[in-house]
Amino acid sequence: MISDGRRVDRRTVVKGVGLTALLGMSGTLLGCDDAPPSSDREQTGILDLTFVVKETYRLFALVTPGFEMIDETAPVLVQSLIRTDRGPVAPFAAIEMSVEAADDADVTAGLFSAGGDHVAVVFSPARQQVSVEVRRNGDTHVVARETVELRAPFEAAFAVCENQVTALVDTGDGWQPLLTSRDRVADLVDLRDPSTLAALSYGYGVTGAAGAVRLGRVKAGPFG
Repeated sequence: MISDGRRVDRRTVVKGVGLTALLGMSGTLLGCDDAPPSSDREQTGILDLTFVVKETYRLFALVTPGFEMIDETAPVLVQSLIRTDRGPVAPFAAIEMSVEAADDADVTAGLFSAGGDHVAVVFSPARQQVSVEVRRNGDTHVVARETVELRAPFEAAFAVCENQVTALVDTGDGWQPLLTSRDRVADLVDLRDPSTLAALSYGYGVTGAAGAVRLGRVKAGPFG
């Protein structure tokens, strides 16, 4: 190679390129030696983070949103049991209803057959009581009972998971379970039996002592 009339051999060129690379990597000629040292925070970067829980929220629904089989407004005044023509396809079901006013009547929700057999929860505001009932072959069995403070208006619900039946209420602070029964329900009926479940439909309204209730929206469908 010839530059300005002088011959430069290949070895000289290679040495020059290597020296330039070394000087660039060392930072001496790039001005990097004048930069201030990085702080500890800059060195740790995104690993030096602290998280604080500000609020938690858990979505909770009894009747699965979007899969309601019943979603209706009850008659203005309900004086008897309303048995719908829809029933659960599996023993995982729930009914929600708005109890706007109740005098001496017992409010019920559950699964009912055409012949009167049922698995249901009963809310009795006048007696300040909630119970779980199973009726089979003409005999009604109160399998669980609890004293509670009930005063309309409130939201009431029935939920069943296999043979476990639960009564719930919501007075403004979210759903709260009041009473659950499993073993005594299973002693009388097996809701896992397809033929037994097929004979039952969603029902709600008034049962027991004479009276009337005013209900609002009623929803029923798969639990969860």
